[in-house]
Amino acid sequence: MRLLATSLLITSTLLAACGGSSGGSDTRDLNRNSEQVQRESRTLDTPEPGYLATKDFYHFIDQNAVLALHFPNDSRDFRMLASVAIFEQDAASDSINRWIRNQTSSATDPRAAVPREVIELTSGEDFATQDSLPDGSEARSNGALYERYTLGYQLENVEHEAFDLRGFSSFTDVYLWVNDFNDIVNTALPIVETFSAPDSTAEFFSPDHKALRTRYARYAPSLVDELPAFYYPLCCFDGIGSNGRPVVDEERLSLTDTGLRLRDAQFTLGQTLHRYPEGNGDNPKIDSRLYHYDFAGITSWGELNLSESYRVSFCVRSASADGQLGLWVDNNAGEDIFNMPHSVTSRLINLDTGILIPGERVSVNVPGDVTIGSSPTTSIATHRGTAKSFLQVRVSGGGDVTLSDLVVERQSDNNTGDLTCEADG
Repeated sequence: MRLLATSLLITSTLLAACGGSSGGSDTRDLNRNSEQVQRESRTLDTPEPGYLATKDFYHFIDQNAVLALHFPNDSRDFRMLASVAIFEQDAASDSINRWIRNQTSSATDPRAAVPREVIELTSGEDFATQDSLPDGSEARSNGALYERYTLGYQLENVEHEAFDLRGFSSFTDVYLWVNDFNDIVNTALPIVETFSAPDSTAEFFSPDHKALRTRYARYAPSLVDELPAFYYPLCCFDGIGSNGRPVVDEERLSLTDTGLRLRDAQFTLGQTLHRYPEGNGDNPKIDSRLYHYDFAGITSWGELNLSESYRVSFCVRSASADGQLGLWVDNNAGEDIFNMPHSVTSRLINLDTGILIPGERVSVNVPGDVTIGSSPTTSIATHRGTAKSFLQVRVSGGGDVTLSDLVVERQSDNNTGDLTCEADG
């Protein structure tokens, strides 16, 4: 079936009246502040799949040239493609406008001008995107839900034999489909945490120290994560204080001079808020259940790409004789492992704290050996993790453990060489 596509004009700003070609030198002077520049911002709205990429066009009317900016909408990791189309000096302005419309329509107008040449600009050198901010509005197309983002961008001065582009900055709107593939932005590996930068426990478990890159719940852009912290206090959480930081029970979970201390406590790394949070009103990121995720086609809801072999390691500063230390993947419910994405295998390790050696590193290879220092203690036979995973560190059974660092990395990397592992005293 042939799709009938139409261009949805978001913004059309005529900055000056139309004019003819400039004549003279064939090096085009592309100055957005000129009196003869027309800007159009367009997106493609089709019955299927709906909103597509946004394209901004700057038509330098008296120069017979067009700066074309392309903003894909397949991810919240927004990016920009940029090019300059040079037309013959005798090309009519109306025919160049027809070429612009052809770029966002499946119906080609044969009366459009054809560029003499198209020059691609270089990302990071000639241009860059800036912060993207959701404007709070939503739109629907073909029954699908979209979020509208305002994306900033910066063009640098570019000198080319065919044109001189004067740098400028501006904004555009991009419509992002809220689906399972693009609504979570990964936090890149490695994660190397030494617990030394924050001044307090509340700061450590806040976005001020390390923030999630994802601000909304999956499939529900109107559901805002009120504590988008990369490290989240799964236990011991008593709400959010007036300063925007969490109120944490520091008798159980606290930042000390020597590291992070857990006493019958747990926290997560990279967990985003799900559309179906099932925790109590004060802690929406605890005790989620698998059946909702199956229903929504979701395998996990984290920012860590653990789809390839990875390693989690930490230095033990101190450890009690009794208790257990556990590491979990894609689990925010602790022992309720049968209702989590990886079922019983969501628990990677559950070590007696009495076998931990202060001053030695615990390394958990997934898959592979689990070692304390250089000595293997157990092994993980199969890979567990997804492209959108999160981790949970848990001390239970009356255990009391202090970690002086925490590293998450690919097994092909080694980011612990500069870290010193010491025991208390």
